[in-house]
Amino acid sequence: MPEFSGSSHFIKVCAVTTVFDAELVADAGADALGVILADSPRRVTLETAGAISEAVRGTLVRVGVFRRAAYDDVVRALDAVELDALQIHGQLAEGVSSLARERGLTLIEALSVDELDTASGAGDAYLIDGPRPGSGVAHDWNAVMSRGWDRPIIVAGGLRADTVAEVLARVGAWGCDVASGSESSPGVKDREKVESFVRNALRYFEGRKEHHG
Repeated sequence: MPEFSGSSHFIKVCAVTTVFDAELVADAGADALGVILADSPRRVTLETAGAISEAVRGTLVRVGVFRRAAYDDVVRALDAVELDALQIHGQLAEGVSSLARERGLTLIEALSVDELDTASGAGDAYLIDGPRPGSGVAHDWNAVMSRGWDRPIIVAGGLRADTVAEVLARVGAWGCDVASGSESSPGVKDREKVESFVRNALRYFEGRKEHHG
């Protein structure tokens, strides 16, 4: 399974809703998948999230996605689903960062591009999303590019196979995340879109690695 820390890149396909699509993401060569455990059209039950997690154990980094979740809700999810990382949108509930450390989980702090100043610094990486996460709408990266960051950056929000390399290059990001840009309909992955996205992201990262030696 790809290691979060020390890796030269991070390619995540989010909003996976079935074991079939989880295996598709793994076959495409991604580093991680996300299961949404927050209010969303793509939300899955803990039972489904557990089945997805089990199907790709040892193959992908398994990320649970939460939004303004209470501490007890995160604990309940972790007791039911084996995860490798937490992705938290909105203010971190008290104790969540300590919980992540206690359980050996990576913590990804998700920030809206309009709310970059709300970063707590508690996470291991920042995921920069659009003003409406999950909308599939692209946004302006200038604010992200002009800011200094003390953590790895994962770009998200309206990314597609034909735009991911350009955004990665502009931001100099360590990772990328796609949801709607990999779907045929909400919650249903499209094999060609997933494979093209991962292939183009990998091509960019490999070229950057060669360029920097």
